[in-house]
Amino acid sequence: MNNITKSFQFDIAFINLAVHGGAFHKIIATSEMLNEKGLRSIAIFSCEAPLGLQEGIDFDEHGTKSLCDGRVVFLKHHEMINFIQQTRVRLFIFDYIKIPFIGQLINEAKKNKDTETAQISFLFNAMPYWGVDYIFLPHPLTLWFILEQVQMPCAKDIVNAKNVFFIGNLLSEPICNMWTSSIRDKSSLFNKYNLNSNLPTCLFMPNRDDGKGTQFGNIIESVRNASINLLVKLHPWEYKNIRHEFNDYYGKGKTSADKWGIKALEEKDASWALSFCDFVIISGSSVGTEIPLWRKSVIYYSKRNWRTDIIKDILIRVNSKSSLSRVLTNREWEQFTDEHFERAIQAVHPVNLAPNGPMKTLVEKVELILSESFKKTNCIRNEQDLKKLYAPYLYQTKGWSGAPIKSIKDPINRVKRKIKKGLKQFISTKL
Repeated sequence: MNNITKSFQFDIAFINLAVHGGAFHKIIATSEMLNEKGLRSIAIFSCEAPLGLQEGIDFDEHGTKSLCDGRVVFLKHHEMINFIQQTRVRLFIFDYIKIPFIGQLINEAKKNKDTETAQISFLFNAMPYWGVDYIFLPHPLTLWFILEQVQMPCAKDIVNAKNVFFIGNLLSEPICNMWTSSIRDKSSLFNKYNLNSNLPTCLFMPNRDDGKGTQFGNIIESVRNASINLLVKLHPWEYKNIRHEFNDYYGKGKTSADKWGIKALEEKDASWALSFCDFVIISGSSVGTEIPLWRKSVIYYSKRNWRTDIIKDILIRVNSKSSLSRVLTNREWEQFTDEHFERAIQAVHPVNLAPNGPMKTLVEKVELILSESFKKTNCIRNEQDLKKLYAPYLYQTKGWSGAPIKSIKDPINRVKRKIKKGLKQFISTKL
């Protein structure tokens, strides 16, 4: 260890604001891999609602103090700022969320000229860029979405980054939560959720809006009628809702599971459910891009769109209760072979760029950035340089139907929510 390295308290610090959704145990595992390689790494997670995990609700304070011998820390936002201001770190790795506070944290980290900054995205089709030195993306086509399809704010500023690395999606790494879940094997999962070990098991992964539509009830009824175990893993937004009671989308402190009278998985058990289920049902979510590395078949209850097209090799698409019932009765999810899964993995994971999987590739890229031999100057000169990175993969987009963008829909929905909220406030003041 040279003198410059010794002057830093940590080599790497992961800082995650959006903790719900299963990302945090993959971050912990990656951070521990870095420590095993002799790099001092710490994983810091928000414990502020609504994005973070809350003490006494999501985690036990006394238990987490010894988590990985203190290398995993839960902090409030002001404590994160203090950490960045008071701690010398060679490389900060931040998550990808839209809220401006992440930009504030990144700007604090950049005040130390010897510190490098990075962001990591867990979405195949998005990443809000906040001016970091390095970007870790799931796939070259993520750049295509950012620059050409979604046209996200600050997308053009990516040319100011020193480098872009494609590592796959950390969420798709097929490892289970060994840190906060009590489940360790299939029997403990089945016992906890009262499943029949003689029946196949379906994991239903709805998005945040699915509970509003009839397809949610159709899926539940069809699975039960086919004598198949049902596990429901809610959208991260819903876990935040029921834990922190910050939103009354389905009623105060309630989720879509409550609306439809079912018991949802505890969020910390979701990776175990994915590991031991036989197949997955998805409605409107892009979570399907995370499934291929787990080698699970997917049934999409949806119209055709880019999400269904990209994992078409392991996918059965249905758009009615009757067609879903037919697929379940005939056990059509069993039709896929290793060859099908390999093609699906190739579609969502840059095998040629990250052959050893997301976690090992991220570790390799971090080691590269911190190495003395690595050239720290910008390798990106203009937007054409970025386009060259995803150009070889554009063949995958051929035939994609349905609009892959949210740039029009999102602002309209935001306006609708503001109007609805304003009407509620107006009515309440008049009553």
